[in-house]
Amino acid sequence: MLAALEAVNRITGSPGTDGPTDMDTITGQYTTVVATTIEDRTPDAASRWDSPQDIPAEYDPLNRCIEEIAHFTRSYRAALEAPCIVPTYEKLGPMIPYEIGHLVPVRSESGEETGFRVPEWSDGGTLVLDHVNFSDFPAGNELEAEHEGRVDHYGEMLRRGNPLILWRERFIEARTALYREGRYGTAVTLSNTASEVLLDGLLSDVP
Repeated sequence: MLAALEAVNRITGSPGTDGPTDMDTITGQYTTVVATTIEDRTPDAASRWDSPQDIPAEYDPLNRCIEEIAHFTRSYRAALEAPCIVPTYEKLGPMIPYEIGHLVPVRSESGEETGFRVPEWSDGGTLVLDHVNFSDFPAGNELEAEHEGRVDHYGEMLRRGNPLILWRERFIEARTALYREGRYGTAVTLSNTASEVLLDGLLSDVP
């Protein structure tokens, strides 16, 4: 959003402002989703998994909301053949606004409880997601002097047409699709391809 506002200011020649900004100059199609679920996490729920996106939906409110939105999006895409993107944890923006509510009893005019409850919203904030799907995130470690031999090794494999270099590339692409881009189906396909290439290379005469 900040990048879009800065681009608009540059195009229109308007100076930037720290105050409220008129959003009418930004046009485009977008969807805002408000998802509500129960906060039922236990203190040790997240400690059993390596990353937040791996926590099953039944243990994590955010992943539960993402799963339900993805379920609807997939149903909509199949029904209308719409080329839309199915949301995943990694595809979401780095910050998700949230608000915490509590169920309070509904009382009648005489002050008696009716047996119904309604949410009363109070505390809120911004949840920072733990993924690396950022446009300016470094693609890898800086090339150091000790890496020269490894780079030359894989360069020689590439020149010789060694199929193991294809396995290495598909493996890296699969990991990128899973942990950076959130393309789970693509990650599975690339993993299968990497396994097939590896087995073919091991069972054949590798140059």
